[in-house]
Amino acid sequence: MLDQDIPSVLVYRSGDDLYVLDTGATAFFRERLLEAVEKLRPFSRFVILNSHHHVDHTANNGLIREVEANEKLHYLSKVGIPELDYERSIIGSYEEISKYYYFTNGPRFPYSLVTRPLGLTRYINPRAPYFIVKKTVQGFAPLEPSVETVRPYEDNELISLDLGSESWPGWMISDQVWVLKTGGHSPDSVSFLLPEEKILFLGDETLMYFNCWLDSSAANVRAALELAIRLLETGTVETVIGCHQQKPYSGAEAKDLMRRLLDGHGRVEREILSVVDSAPGGATVAQIYRQLSKRKKHVPELAAFFKYEYPKMPIFLKTHIAGILLENGYEAVGPEGNKRFVKP
Repeated sequence: MLDQDIPSVLVYRSGDDLYVLDTGATAFFRERLLEAVEKLRPFSRFVILNSHHHVDHTANNGLIREVEANEKLHYLSKVGIPELDYERSIIGSYEEISKYYYFTNGPRFPYSLVTRPLGLTRYINPRAPYFIVKKTVQGFAPLEPSVETVRPYEDNELISLDLGSESWPGWMISDQVWVLKTGGHSPDSVSFLLPEEKILFLGDETLMYFNCWLDSSAANVRAALELAIRLLETGTVETVIGCHQQKPYSGAEAKDLMRRLLDGHGRVEREILSVVDSAPGGATVAQIYRQLSKRKKHVPELAAFFKYEYPKMPIFLKTHIAGILLENGYEAVGPEGNKRFVKP
């Protein structure tokens, strides 16, 4: 609960080119990243590729100014570039969440002893509860998204990438690094394929919560994970790296991870829908959460979601609930902050 959850970063040299796939966050992590870069010299071209705009993946983009190279490039999908205004972007995300449930009511006891009193301040000043969001963002400092250096992937030609027996839309930054347009965890999410190394860097498409944010697309996450399985089966990919697993997965272990993520999401989605479908007048996020908490004793997949929530991702299970229902076409009715979801 006290440390920021910094994602994995991949540093890769091919010939005279050095690629940094995501840059992580915090000064501590930045020092280690720079050490890795220096170990891989010599190179003449330095390229930062961001999987998406979230602060934990991009706050160290400023290292592009520190690394000496003859040529420097920096890419992010165009829909993510405006979101590099971290505070505005993340507060906007929490404002969207609060249409369905107040995010300060997200954490359970004993964490709620801190967040719920903070939530009451909205009656004095509607903006006051976002103080905790701002503090969370500051925990990733130094915040250096390097907006002035970023170019959209879309400046390159979008092509159908030949993945052996598969094809997928994306951009070929070079022969060594291909960018796959996935758009699951966030609308600007991409994944990376190193074809010579047979490594697939999936980024946050491997998070347990497919609907981590309300602009996430579980359908696109599923498509990315299913593609990964097929690429592993055909031998096009041998190793898969996710951003928050902090280890590479190869062969059968990689396929097992993908299937566990898919099966876990599917089971939890069915449980969420069944709670709402069995409630005649619909159910609020808080009511659904309580029902799921009762069911977790008998549903291992649900228990895993609750276990992952703390200390990793407090409040996000409730966001996941709302996101799944919205993506499945359920209607949200009632007052802001306490809407009921009803079967379409």
